[in-house]
Amino acid sequence: MKHRICFIDDDAAFEIPLFEQVFGDRYDIVSETSFEAAVKAMEKRGAWKPELFVLDLYFPTGHPDQDE
Repeated sequence: MKHRICFIDDDAAFEIPLFEQVFGDRYDIVSETSFEAAVKAMEKRGAWKPELFVLDLYFPTGHPDQDE
């Protein structure tokens, strides 16, 4: 059984396909652009639960400590 990873990144055009290309053969991956979409994708797989979450540190709103 492959280890399960949930990858969340806002870059659906580059980062998600790259992550899937690099790790998809070795791991069972759910990759989405938001937490809500990832939850829905995991629910569709039934009892699927990730062993690791990989999250994008900077979303379009910027760094959480950054002054606006």
